[in-house]
Amino acid sequence: MEKTSSRLEITSILTDLFKKTSASEIQKTVYLTLGILAPNYEGVLLNLAEKMVLRSVAVAYSKDLDTVTKLYKTKGDVGDVAQTLNKSKNKEISVLEVYEKLLAIAEDSGEGSQDRKIEKMAELIRNLDPLSSRFVARIPVGKLRLGFSEKTVVDALAGHDKTVQKQIEAAYNIRPDIGYVAKLVKEGSLKTAKPEVGVPVVPMLAARLNSTSEMIKKMGEVSVEPKFDGLRIFIHYKKQDNFIRIFTRNMNSIPLSTFPELNIVGKFIKADEVILDSEAIGVDPEREMFLDFQKTIQRRRKHDIAKNATEIPLQFQVFDILLLNGKSLIGSPYIERRKLLEKTVVNGGLLRVDENTVTKDPEVIKKLHEKYLKMGLEGVVVKKAMLATCLEGPGGIG
Repeated sequence: MEKTSSRLEITSILTDLFKKTSASEIQKTVYLTLGILAPNYEGVLLNLAEKMVLRSVAVAYSKDLDTVTKLYKTKGDVGDVAQTLNKSKNKEISVLEVYEKLLAIAEDSGEGSQDRKIEKMAELIRNLDPLSSRFVARIPVGKLRLGFSEKTVVDALAGHDKTVQKQIEAAYNIRPDIGYVAKLVKEGSLKTAKPEVGVPVVPMLAARLNSTSEMIKKMGEVSVEPKFDGLRIFIHYKKQDNFIRIFTRNMNSIPLSTFPELNIVGKFIKADEVILDSEAIGVDPEREMFLDFQKTIQRRRKHDIAKNATEIPLQFQVFDILLLNGKSLIGSPYIERRKLLEKTVVNGGLLRVDENTVTKDPEVIKKLHEKYLKMGLEGVVVKKAMLATCLEGPGGIG
């Protein structure tokens, strides 16, 4: 793959690889081909800088660091350095063994962990054949140089079948973990993919349409809701152990300390576990009005959190529910999810279920748009009422 520039050829190579890979190996194989140990949202990092990997190479092949560093300056690649110095014969080591050893390095922390990581990395690449050491040495520094992304992996898993590709993409949108989805493909259980508390969902973002008539023509009956100028926040809550995790629209996990208000979110949820889609809006407590986005975004700052929380309290406008007590609501029409949302959320405090109007009349959309603009909001978001998805449909008017 490193020598191949054609994306189609790379996809075919991956397809062949995945066909030969067992269900027990596929998840880890996919991760390693991408040079990762887990999806980004899990934050599993090796924390080995280039200099540390060079030290590992020196230890692995009993070379002094100066010799390794000079060779690196010539080669410009830690993998090439490892392969050049590795004189061992081919050794058999499984994908799962390599993965587990790399994961052990990533999980090592605390006093003295840096030296231990270097020793563990040295032991791993010492036990690899030259070609394998080349690629494994590149993984910690994020330079695998195989020239493809998760999108190519999806295409390869589909085996050039467009129908299967759509099924894989749908599963990935629900569980954005390409290794996990690959395992489902191998097991023939793609349809079992469902949201999980603690795992982000890929959000669909609103698209603009030119007119209200076009919206009705495209979507039929719609739900019209106010458009807030805030931070898109997914709230994951599980009553057991008061588990709370929050994600941005980019699927980045945010420390709960950033939004301390959510420490008591369980008081406003009548369920054992839920995933809620919301917009966090800054509120002016004195004037009882929403703050603009620039003011709200200050709550994302990592310093003066307590001060900002006092000066810019947040209100969470909840507009969708993706999972309820272990049951996926992906296939439920949007208006049915709204009913479940209203039963689940204690409305009016920290969480507020924004109002919605179901209509087929373009004029109703226009009037609501004008109404919300006068209230200082951004207009309306229009969603297909019977849309069987957990994600936001097209049709925002700004």
